[in-house]
Amino acid sequence: MSLLNIRKKSFDALFALCTLCAIAFLAACAGRIPAAQAKPPVVHIAWRPSTKSDTYQSVLLALRNAGADTTMLPQVRSQDILYNENGMVREECLTKKGMIKLEYAQKIRENGEKRSNVAEIVRKNKIKAVVFTGGGDISPSLFNPPEEEQNAGESFEPERDVSDFLLMEYCLEHDIPILAICRGMQMLAVITDGTIVQDFSLYYNERGQTYDNMHRQPPSENQDYAVHDVAVTSADSIFRHIVGADALSRVPSWHHQGVLQTEKSRFVTTGYTVTSGIPLVEAMEVPGKKFALGVQFHPEIVVSGNPEGKEKEFFDYDTAMRFFEAIAGK
Repeated sequence: MSLLNIRKKSFDALFALCTLCAIAFLAACAGRIPAAQAKPPVVHIAWRPSTKSDTYQSVLLALRNAGADTTMLPQVRSQDILYNENGMVREECLTKKGMIKLEYAQKIRENGEKRSNVAEIVRKNKIKAVVFTGGGDISPSLFNPPEEEQNAGESFEPERDVSDFLLMEYCLEHDIPILAICRGMQMLAVITDGTIVQDFSLYYNERGQTYDNMHRQPPSENQDYAVHDVAVTSADSIFRHIVGADALSRVPSWHHQGVLQTEKSRFVTTGYTVTSGIPLVEAMEVPGKKFALGVQFHPEIVVSGNPEGKEKEFFDYDTAMRFFEAIAGK
């Protein structure tokens, strides 16, 4: 045998031995090396001018507790409305009471995403799911059909009206999961042709009844979230799956507007409460979508808890967290 063949065989044997040692070493270490951690789900929060509100901060906390990577989206703007340098809607587009004038609101409804930056924002941020938080009243000029202002002097948020309307409409059209809370649920009703009660006190007075402040405590030095129960209407719904029962007791609530079910609406009522004999929508879903859930109450407040420790008056933390785990895909 030649010296070359001897060297080749020796090299092959050494290579085989090294390979076996490496396999044994990796096998021994396999149990000690942690598996690569999966990336956390990304859930965005719809834009709002300020992040100081308890609703925004509580949603942020709840999503992070659910293991989601969370940031606020940029503002969605329409080319059919005028803005100043700070992104606020200019006065010539607003009524004296601060809502969007009808002529501009109609253009926003008619043109939708076609004359906006919403598609660009969705693409750049790789949006997978969105939470719409609570806030001020929605301009009734955006309703279908539009209505005159009857919001009892409460403030409007026209910049959010435009941003939320266009983003939510885009999410529904492209089946991007959404969780819409309080004002968010009302916007979901606006887009899906539901009927909004602009002010409960006015609505009940017109019917010869007295509103009992079930959904928001009267203004006072110690004004806090009102508490009431919600009945679950459908066993086969996202809401029922999250709640896990036929009712959800002691939900935190803070709103003077609400949603009525109508025959022409495209949503399904999956939770409601009755006030002075009138049923009001507390949870709604859009059929045929992966996840399009609106709730009129504030599960995020249960997660964060009130500063005065009143979270014990609300429903349980685990149930509240399931709303945010669900939108995070867990």
